[in-house]
Amino acid sequence: MPLNPPGFSPPKWPRLGRRRDTGLAAGALAPLPFEIPICWLSTPVMLRLEQPFTTAAITQTGGGTYRNASVANRAEYGDFRFAAELTTPTSLDPANLALWTVTYRSVPRMRAPQLAINLLYRTDAEKAALLRIARWTRIKITGVPAEFPEGASSLVVAGTKHQISLKSRMFFITTAPVIGSTPGVPGPWFRYGASTWGGTDVIPF
Repeated sequence: MPLNPPGFSPPKWPRLGRRRDTGLAAGALAPLPFEIPICWLSTPVMLRLEQPFTTAAITQTGGGTYRNASVANRAEYGDFRFAAELTTPTSLDPANLALWTVTYRSVPRMRAPQLAINLLYRTDAEKAALLRIARWTRIKITGVPAEFPEGASSLVVAGTKHQISLKSRMFFITTAPVIGSTPGVPGPWFRYGASTWGGTDVIPF
């Protein structure tokens, strides 16, 4: 399978340059992940190994298809394919997305599909803090045992829901793994609210 169209060379990801790209002051830092002690959870933490994407084929609407692969990870984990179509005026976008996918998503990541917290056992301050958790918030489970998989305690909130009964006030958090070159650590690409003006983070696509 050809990795890219003939004559294609992987594009360079643009460096962060102007302050208007970020909206952040120089030296600004992203908020720390919201910490949830493991003792707050009503049920044991169930973990799931997420399927990686070791090959990617991104089609530009009205244009060509740009392919890339992590050869080493494909040999180790198998041929798991990602496909998408982008409506974009430049071929750099699908090429960069294909490269980003196999660079940062070709290794399986561990996550906890759902966390359950009974708010009846939390203080008013703890309840207020938990109920402010929004989608895409980064969270961290603290107090995990030493044998906990690397990166599995750092997660991203994919959604929340509530369940009320006479004896419980359950707050459920569904999660996604943090995507990056190191398990549980985002980046190193540019992220709004996380990257700093004048830093070295890159724009993925």
